[in-house]
Amino acid sequence: ILSLVTTHTTHFFRESDHFDFLMNEAFPRLIREGARVRIWSAACSSGQEVYSLAISVLEFVREKGLRLTPGQVEILGSDIDSASVDFAREGIYPSEQIAALPRELANRYFDQGTGKIGSFVRVTDAVHALCKFQKTNLLTDSFPARSFDVIFTRNVMIYFKRRDVELIAKKLAQSLSSQGYLMIGHSESLDGLQVPVKRAGNAIYRRESAVQTDPRDRLGDAKRLIVIGASTGGVEAVKAVLESLPAQVPPILIVQHIPPQFSQNFAVRLNEICSFPVSEAKNGECIQNAHAYIAPGGKQMRVQTRLDGLYLEVNDDPPMSSNKPSVDYLFRSVVSLTAQFEITAAILTGMG
Repeated sequence: ILSLVTTHTTHFFRESDHFDFLMNEAFPRLIREGARVRIWSAACSSGQEVYSLAISVLEFVREKGLRLTPGQVEILGSDIDSASVDFAREGIYPSEQIAALPRELANRYFDQGTGKIGSFVRVTDAVHALCKFQKTNLLTDSFPARSFDVIFTRNVMIYFKRRDVELIAKKLAQSLSSQGYLMIGHSESLDGLQVPVKRAGNAIYRRESAVQTDPRDRLGDAKRLIVIGASTGGVEAVKAVLESLPAQVPPILIVQHIPPQFSQNFAVRLNEICSFPVSEAKNGECIQNAHAYIAPGGKQMRVQTRLDGLYLEVNDDPPMSSNKPSVDYLFRSVVSLTAQFEITAAILTGMG
C-alpha cells in the first residue's frame, strides 16, 4: 500500500543546478585527499538521485586528478518505502532513463545489458561501491548515527504538514556536519521555520555555524583555543567535560586514543549531547569557534596556520609515543601559536 501512496517521480540529475552547485562550490571544499565525505539522499525513491550523486563525486575526482581511498566517500540512500529501497539497491534501470545524459557519462558509469536484458542498464561497480541503502521514515525514525556533509531531501516537504516539516528539517540540520549543506526541492522553502540553517542558494541551506561573514572572523577577536588529550580510558572524562560547557566556546581539538572504527561514533555521540557541534576532524577543515573536533582513529591530527585562519591537517604520519592519533603530535603543533592565541591544554585519563 505504501508504494501506491508515496511519490516515485524522479530521474537522473533532476534539478541539475544542485549538482552544478556541488561540482563548483561544495565538492572543492569537501573532497580532498584523505578527507571523509558523507552524503545522504533522504528520500531516494528508486535510487536515481543517489547514483547521480555518486557519479558527480567520481566526475569531480576524475577532473581534479584526485584518488579516493576505500570508504572515503559514502552515499546513503533512504526511503520510507521498502520496495523502492530494494529496487534502488539493484541499480538497474530501463535504458531510456539515461537517454538524456551526455554519451560520455552514460558510457563511463553505466553497463549496457545484453540479450534478454538488452533494454536495461546497470550502474557500474565503481558507482555502486559508493552507495548504501536503508529504509527510513523521516518523521518517526531515528536518523543515521553519523554527520553528513550534504543532505538531499528534495520534493518531500510538500507532502507534510508545516509542523512536521519543521520537525524533520530540525532533525536534518542536526545531522549536518559543521560545513554541511541541506538541499530541498525548488518548490519548497524553510523560510519562517525555526531551523538552524541559513539560505546559501536556490533551495540550498547551510548549517548556521558554517555561514561566515569574513574568514578572518572565524576565531573571533579573543583568539582562544582549547586542546584536549585523553588516554584510552578517557572517553567518559571527555564526555563529562564537553557536556558541561556552554554553547559559545572556543574551538576544541581533541585527541582520544581510540581505534579507527570508534572515533566517528564517538563524535556522533558527543554531538547529540553537547550544546555545540562535535564532529570527526577532516583534513583541510577550517577551525571554527563553538565547535569540537575529534581526531580520527588511526590518523594524526595537527593545526596548520594560514593567512585566513587555522586549519586542521589529518594525515598518515607514523605513530608518536606509540600512538596514532597522538596527543603529543597535536600539542606540539600548537606550541608556536602561544604568542597569538590563548591556549588551554588539558590531559584526561579517566582511569582510577
